[in-house]
Amino acid sequence: WNFKDVVDALLQHEAVTIVQNQAAFQGTLIDWLEDPPLAETQGERAQRFVLDQRGATLRTLALIAPLLAGAQSGAQDKAA
Repeated sequence: WNFKDVVDALLQHEAVTIVQNQAAFQGTLIDWLEDPPLAETQGERAQRFVLDQRGATLRTLALIAPLLAGAQSGAQDKAA
């Protein structure tokens, strides 16, 4: 994943707040301090997102490994 993909996914899951400047950042912090359940809900969504992504590398490797093995075998056949 690249950074943009991660941010897009977090936005889809309502697990991140993007601010454009210091004033917006301060406003978001004040909102969270005045409404702790709001902050907790977003934090829980973010945590769930991160936990759901665990193992993604292993799943990706499991999909790619057979392709790499086939490519390596084909290259060896051509070299012989």
